[in-house]
Amino acid sequence: MPDATAEQHAKALINRGVAHLETSDHATAIADYSCVIDMPGGPAERRAKALFNRALAHGQAGDSAAEIADYTCIIDMSDAPAEQKAKALVKRGVAYGEARDNAAQIADYTRVIDMPDAPAEQQAKALINRGVTYGESRDHAAEFADYTRVIDMPDALAEQRVKALVNRGTAHGQAGDNTAAIADYTRVIDMPDAPVEQRARALFNRGVMHAIAGDSAAGIADYTRVIDMPDAPAEQHAKALFNRGITYGEATDADAAMPDWNAYVSLMQGAELSSDAITFLRSLARPALIARWPDMFELVLASLRESDREVMLPLKLVASRLKGASEAESDRQPPEVREFVNEVLTLFDPRASADSTTTVAEAGIQHSPLR
Repeated sequence: MPDATAEQHAKALINRGVAHLETSDHATAIADYSCVIDMPGGPAERRAKALFNRALAHGQAGDSAAEIADYTCIIDMSDAPAEQKAKALVKRGVAYGEARDNAAQIADYTRVIDMPDAPAEQQAKALINRGVTYGESRDHAAEFADYTRVIDMPDALAEQRVKALVNRGTAHGQAGDNTAAIADYTRVIDMPDAPVEQRARALFNRGVMHAIAGDSAAGIADYTRVIDMPDAPAEQHAKALFNRGITYGEATDADAAMPDWNAYVSLMQGAELSSDAITFLRSLARPALIARWPDMFELVLASLRESDREVMLPLKLVASRLKGASEAESDRQPPEVREFVNEVLTLFDPRASADSTTTVAEAGIQHSPLR
């Protein structure tokens, strides 16, 4: 368009860059954004937007140095709008975190938090990300403080308060304070405006906390609520089935545990499940199930891919021993296999099972920065 204004031309280049980025054509997207950045004159907001988008393209292309350089250009612009500076600081903080530079990461988040004109959404995002970074550095007091500030922010987005509650609940759980963890997860579950994914995550995590505390019924109830949510993410649905099956197994309810395992396998659609199968079968290793365990082992084994079954040899030896085989075959195995077999066999001993610990999988507990 020869008669297009400079502003229209710049807007078209930015939009075309976005389209190229959506198709992972990073080089062409970067070229379009660079044209806008190199245009003489024009508003600072336009240049900052092109720099921000080019930084995203560099990051997606794996060039973190160029990504950080573009965010820094925005941050150093005297006339860039406060919102764009705040967004660039948050994104540069994330980039520093991916480069394992926690000090630089925290510094960028702190600059956003301390900016009087930064939008509340960006300040809340920076607080959550800084809280995660403090947690990774084992500064749990600072971690709790940052999550709590977001939870108490009246102008933070509802989804940000929810994320802060989930992360604080996770931090409480990792600190061994199950009561506080359950309280935070319950607040999320009871929030009418909590996103479905976060409510499902909070229910799953609360189920884990209940199970660890020995309240199998409450744990099963929470997992069941996730499973019954029609719009819960498939990943959360699968994890809830897996953990509910384990919890049923630890309660010696094999008739309920096995259908959950089968449903889990169906949802996972041929994924590598040998480690999950071992965890599940260990949960069923209880004195009351000693007669049924070999048959359950065979059912689980049959549900796995052929390539995964050889990993199950130690548990096959357990099944053989439970059916009366001698120790000779186990004795021919490497020491680590013999130790594992004996450890599982011990779980069938009523004297030892009373001291066994819960094996619920804690995968899915959220403790990650907002992007």
